[in-house]
Amino acid sequence: MFLYGAYALVLIVILRMFQLQVIEHNFYKQLGDQQSLQNINVKRGRGIIVDRMGNTIVANKESASLYAFGKDVVDPKGLQKELRRYNITISDTTVERLKSPSFSWVSRRVNIPTARAAKTAYPYLDYIYEEQRYYPQGNLLRGILGSTGVDNQGLNGLERAFESVLKGTSYSIQAVHDSKGNQILLSNALVNKNTLPMVQLTLSMENQAAAEYFLRQGVAKFGANSGIVIAMDIETGDILLAASVFSDKSDIARKGEQFARSYPSTFLFEPGSIFKTVTYAYMLENGLYNANRTHDVSKGFSVAGHTITDSSFLRKVITEQEIFTISSNIGVSQMMQRVNASDYHDFLVSVGLGRKLGTYSLSEESGLLRNIKQWSQQSKYSISFGQEILTTPLQMLYFFSAVANNGVATTPRIVQQYSQGTSTLSVPKVIPVNKTRIMSLGTSQDLRKLLRLAVLNGTGRKALNNISSIAGKTGTSQKFDSKRNAYSATDYIASFAGFFPYEAPRIAMIVLYDSPTTSIYGGQTAILTFNTLAQYLTLSLGLPNSATLKELSNVPLVNANITNTSDISETVRN
Repeated sequence: MFLYGAYALVLIVILRMFQLQVIEHNFYKQLGDQQSLQNINVKRGRGIIVDRMGNTIVANKESASLYAFGKDVVDPKGLQKELRRYNITISDTTVERLKSPSFSWVSRRVNIPTARAAKTAYPYLDYIYEEQRYYPQGNLLRGILGSTGVDNQGLNGLERAFESVLKGTSYSIQAVHDSKGNQILLSNALVNKNTLPMVQLTLSMENQAAAEYFLRQGVAKFGANSGIVIAMDIETGDILLAASVFSDKSDIARKGEQFARSYPSTFLFEPGSIFKTVTYAYMLENGLYNANRTHDVSKGFSVAGHTITDSSFLRKVITEQEIFTISSNIGVSQMMQRVNASDYHDFLVSVGLGRKLGTYSLSEESGLLRNIKQWSQQSKYSISFGQEILTTPLQMLYFFSAVANNGVATTPRIVQQYSQGTSTLSVPKVIPVNKTRIMSLGTSQDLRKLLRLAVLNGTGRKALNNISSIAGKTGTSQKFDSKRNAYSATDYIASFAGFFPYEAPRIAMIVLYDSPTTSIYGGQTAILTFNTLAQYLTLSLGLPNSATLKELSNVPLVNANITNTSDISETVRN
């Protein structure tokens, strides 16, 4: 009898196991899935970004990410509405996910006190600690630094360029219910903050803050849509500052795109008369320039049905040296009659135009230099004074740095070094410096003298000061109106590009303003900001100043006899 009872008991157990493991398998598997979720990946320990002095520019801070099991949420739509009181926004997609019984994120990257308050009000909510990017300097340099996504991954800028270095470590999180229905968080890993990856920039936050401050003042003072400045050490290629500021009236600011990209290296513009420096470099390299050769610029220069003109000034016959210093479009166009268009095009390519420079980790635009087969009869003349060609501020900076550096161009770099960890065991990798000769020593020396003369006697007189001796060129270019398919009569780019100190060049810089309204001329707007920043950097970096430098004795100083340089036009009139 006892034996029959034992057989019956074993049979019952077997049948029950069959029911659980076969018949009701899917039910219990689903129930198990509702109780826990495996392999939720959370990234922690994303690397830091510091300036050249080691000051932190980008770090991490703790935040909370709210989650819930859908089976515990009775009214997802109601929860969406109620959490607005805590400034927590839930998307409609999240509402739909919460209708499923399993795990779901409710809101990521919520500040911790808010997450605690939400959990207290709605016990079925819980949170885990995650990291999010923290910018101690606010929006300073944000367009170049870039941004990260919801999973703290780099989306653009340096954050994306150095994603493989900065990305941190992924950890697996398990969220489970215990037997009483309470939520338990497992494997909330901690990160050793002494071994974080690091990217070190070439600029200091003090210089960057000064650049943005003075640029912001300029945008307001000149009524411009925006302003851009970028400066570099001509020997090392180190970018010392790179700033862009936008007024409230600009389309970029209205669309909230002012931090979306690096405008000093991606903003495309027709450079105007600062480009005459490139043209004169070609002339000098090919023996086509004679400082004392004269040209009659009293009337417009006609080519292919178009007339190139200048605003009136007192002297109608000027030398080729004066054509540069007072920035005559008529004069440079007359000089271009001796130029072979194909050779000129090849020279422009050789000095870095129409292509990306290959600046390490910095987003770039290549600009626009059309194939010689697409040039019209007018093209070589228009390009000679900076129209029919698109460049970036970075490309023009590259060229002017070569002029200052005896004809040798150094590829700019904004990252000095990086390491996979900040511990003493991690060896930083230094970004190499690439140098290329793009013009002869003689050409660079002659151009330096011309650029200084442009400041002493030409359109650049407002760059004179008692602290820093500046050499440079003004530019004013009409913006092309694509709707009218013609150059605008009201919108201009005003610029000034150059280097300092003149006697012992160290820093090259370019400043430009988009659509200034108080004056369209670079010699009245951009030059003032350049002057201020040059004085600031001279003192900040401890460069030789005007009190300790003596003017080169062999520089021929020619008085152009111009009574009002603000009346000199640097734009084409079609």
